[in-house]
Amino acid sequence: MEDLPDYTKVWFEALFVSSSEIEEETTKEGRSYCVSYAKEAVNLILLLTQSARCFNEDHVPTLEENRKNGVFSCTYPLLTVSSLCGMGKIASKEV
Repeated sequence: MEDLPDYTKVWFEALFVSSSEIEEETTKEGRSYCVSYAKEAVNLILLLTQSARCFNEDHVPTLEENRKNGVFSCTYPLLTVSSLCGMGKIASKEV
Protein backbone atom coordinates (compact mmCIF):
# COMPACT_ATOMS: atom_id res chain seq x y z
CA MET A 1 0.00 0.00 0.00
CA GLU A 2 3.00 2.27 0.38
CA ASP A 3 3.14 2.97 -3.37
CA LEU A 4 -0.48 4.06 -3.57
CA PRO A 5 -1.47 7.73 -3.66
CA ASP A 6 -3.15 8.99 -0.49
CA TYR A 7 -6.63 9.12 -2.04
CA THR A 8 -6.30 5.45 -3.02
CA LYS A 9 -5.14 4.46 0.46
CA VAL A 10 -8.35 5.94 1.91
CA TRP A 11 -10.42 4.02 -0.63
CA PHE A 12 -8.57 0.76 0.04
CA GLU A 13 -8.97 1.11 3.81
CA ALA A 14 -12.72 1.72 3.36
CA LEU A 15 -12.92 -1.34 1.10
CA PHE A 16 -11.17 -3.46 3.71
CA VAL A 17 -13.53 -2.33 6.50
CA SER A 18 -16.60 -2.86 4.30
CA SER A 19 -15.52 -6.30 3.18
CA SER A 20 -14.87 -7.30 6.79
CA GLU A 21 -18.39 -6.21 7.73
CA ILE A 22 -19.88 -8.05 4.76
CA GLU A 23 -17.92 -11.17 5.64
CA GLU A 24 -19.20 -11.06 9.21
CA GLU A 25 -22.81 -10.58 8.11
CA THR A 26 -22.78 -13.22 5.37
CA THR A 27 -21.13 -15.72 7.73
CA LYS A 28 -24.04 -15.24 10.16
CA GLU A 29 -26.41 -15.98 7.24
CA GLY A 30 -24.44 -19.07 6.21
CA ARG A 31 -23.32 -17.45 2.95
CA SER A 32 -19.66 -16.74 3.63
CA TYR A 33 -18.73 -18.23 0.25
CA CYS A 34 -19.65 -14.99 -1.54
CA VAL A 35 -16.84 -13.11 0.16
CA SER A 36 -14.23 -15.37 -1.41
CA TYR A 37 -15.50 -14.36 -4.85
CA ALA A 38 -15.29 -10.70 -3.91
CA LYS A 39 -11.75 -11.20 -2.68
CA GLU A 40 -10.81 -12.69 -6.05
CA ALA A 41 -12.08 -9.53 -7.69
CA VAL A 42 -9.64 -7.51 -5.63
CA ASN A 43 -6.90 -8.15 -8.14
CA LEU A 44 -7.78 -4.54 -8.70
CA ILE A 45 -5.23 -3.68 -6.02
CA LEU A 46 -2.44 -4.90 -8.27
CA LEU A 47 -3.67 -2.62 -11.02
CA LEU A 48 -3.94 0.31 -8.65
CA THR A 49 -0.38 -0.30 -7.52
CA GLN A 50 0.70 -0.25 -11.15
CA SER A 51 -1.19 3.02 -11.64
CA ALA A 52 0.45 4.44 -8.53
CA ARG A 53 3.88 3.59 -9.91
CA CYS A 54 3.02 5.37 -13.14
CA PHE A 55 1.84 8.37 -11.14
CA ASN A 56 4.94 8.45 -8.94
CA GLU A 57 7.26 8.09 -11.91
CA ASP A 58 5.40 10.64 -14.08
CA HIS A 59 4.75 7.89 -16.62
CA VAL A 60 1.80 8.37 -18.96
CA PRO A 61 0.43 4.91 -19.82
CA THR A 62 0.06 4.05 -23.48
CA LEU A 63 -3.35 3.46 -24.99
CA GLU A 64 -2.62 -0.27 -25.01
CA GLU A 65 -1.75 -0.22 -21.28
CA ASN A 66 -4.99 1.61 -20.57
CA ARG A 67 -7.04 -0.82 -22.65
CA LYS A 68 -5.50 -3.78 -20.87
CA ASN A 69 -6.12 -2.48 -17.33
CA GLY A 70 -8.93 0.05 -17.72
CA VAL A 71 -11.91 -2.23 -17.20
CA PHE A 72 -10.51 -3.72 -14.02
CA SER A 73 -9.15 -0.53 -12.53
CA CYS A 74 -12.57 1.13 -12.88
CA THR A 75 -13.77 -1.36 -10.20
CA TYR A 76 -16.62 -2.66 -12.36
CA PRO A 77 -15.86 -6.36 -11.66
CA LEU A 78 -15.36 -5.71 -7.94
CA LEU A 79 -18.62 -3.80 -7.60
CA THR A 80 -20.55 -6.45 -9.53
CA VAL A 81 -19.35 -9.31 -7.37
CA SER A 82 -19.62 -7.32 -4.14
CA SER A 83 -23.21 -6.32 -4.89
CA LEU A 84 -24.17 -9.99 -4.98
CA CYS A 85 -22.97 -10.35 -1.39
CA GLY A 86 -25.68 -7.95 -0.23
CA MET A 87 -28.54 -9.64 -2.07
CA GLY A 88 -29.27 -12.26 0.58
CA LYS A 89 -30.55 -15.67 -0.46
CA ILE A 90 -31.32 -14.43 -3.98
CA ALA A 91 -27.58 -14.62 -4.73
CA SER A 92 -27.02 -18.29 -4.07
CA LYS A 93 -23.69 -20.05 -4.43
CA GLU A 94 -24.69 -21.10 -7.94
CA VAL A 95 -25.33 -17.47 -8.93
